[in-house]
Amino acid sequence: MKNSPLSKGLVSLIFANLITFASSLISGFVVPGILGLKEYSYWQTFVLYTAYVGFFHFGFLDGLYVKNGKYDYVALNKGKFKGYLYFTVILELIITCIGIFIGIFFFDGMTKIIIIMLSISVLTQNIITYFSYICQITQRFGIYAKNTMISRLIFWISIGLILLIGFKYALLFMISQLLIDSFIIINFAINNKEIVFEQKAEFDLKEIKRFFSIGFMILLANFIVISTMRVGSIYVNNVFSTTDFSIYAFASNIMSIIGLFINSLAMFLFPYLSRVEEKYQLKDNYSRFSNLIIISAGFFINVYFAAELIINLFLKKFALSIELSAFLFTTQMYTAQIYIVSNNYFKRLEKKQTFIVSSLIGLLINIIYIVAATKLDKSLFSVGISVYLAAVTWVFVNDLLFHKILGTNFFKKNIGLLVLSCSFLVIANMKQTIFIRIPLYNLVYFIVISVFFRTDFLWLLSIIRTKLPVKKKITLNN
Repeated sequence: MKNSPLSKGLVSLIFANLITFASSLISGFVVPGILGLKEYSYWQTFVLYTAYVGFFHFGFLDGLYVKNGKYDYVALNKGKFKGYLYFTVILELIITCIGIFIGIFFFDGMTKIIIIMLSISVLTQNIITYFSYICQITQRFGIYAKNTMISRLIFWISIGLILLIGFKYALLFMISQLLIDSFIIINFAINNKEIVFEQKAEFDLKEIKRFFSIGFMILLANFIVISTMRVGSIYVNNVFSTTDFSIYAFASNIMSIIGLFINSLAMFLFPYLSRVEEKYQLKDNYSRFSNLIIISAGFFINVYFAAELIINLFLKKFALSIELSAFLFTTQMYTAQIYIVSNNYFKRLEKKQTFIVSSLIGLLINIIYIVAATKLDKSLFSVGISVYLAAVTWVFVNDLLFHKILGTNFFKKNIGLLVLSCSFLVIANMKQTIFIRIPLYNLVYFIVISVFFRTDFLWLLSIIRTKLPVKKKITLNN
């Protein structure tokens, strides 16, 4: 594996995520200070709903992704893929024009601007998704990583220019994001020139119809998952005040920082699983990937303490987010397993109906918990508690499903995760200084990992110690 695309890609993704981590620090801490609560709420509303623009390929790209997961780039039919690109552009351009029309004639004020910007994002984001999927299925993760790094550097420059000209409005951030998207598309096109420029487009309408048929159910399940993970933000945005939403969005942004590192696994997991044939390997690797998520998230949750320090020193108007952030950070240890491991396994095993059932269960659990909690006490603290408890329940239900499908064992993992997450919540809310709480949490972390996840922790240490495994073919089994 030393020179394999998979290992090189993972290293590239991790490095890219270090760049994104620095960018997220700017986005998480500097941008709120620049915009203030009201403009920041507009910007976060735009960010919140950009997660849903992918719905408007109606499953076409998911079907393409799933059915081509085993192919290398040289094996792709470039003419057909150029036809798929043309089809994607035409479809999204139609949706974008409809959205702009609706925004102009049916809405006013900042809502009109946000809808117009989101409509343009439908076109740019789905074209980016098309190229990203090609890079993922062909294991050319370096191209994706390069685009990520360059886009984040441009974002930093944009922040600097905004500070320089003093135009501190959310609209300028939205325009900057769309310009960054356009640059990414151009770079993707150059790196896939054999598809974009060198081949004649072939339109295979039968395949296009097939991709819709396969992908729509996956798309539906994916967006139920996204809605489930964002139901807290959506609920607060619609039920609480603008100030409350700014606080919640700020806490969510800070929490998402730790996802940057562990989400690297999501990029290469499905292409890897597509090449695994034996059921026992899928079973063993499900447990290993889940445990690695817990080990990684449990370590990177230390970011919470740094965030608390920065907020108390420089962003006191967001001080209410500290207590809320503790619950959202802990939730990441659970939801990352769903997003990274479970979703990819459902796709690999072609369990589309089970995928949708699991997603709907998660959505219903979150809605019930949040509504019930806020009926008892309408506060952001109640939302945080309910989101955490819903995540615990959802992961347990998902593990039951995979126990039935693959025969996986999950009791020990869930006990260990519960002990770790509850310990963090207790330590995070202690009155002692963070310089006492940080070593205390890490002591508990290493004890829990040693007791419940020792085998996979030692495996991970061996990988880090040698930097890259010696074997030519990746093996995730013990």
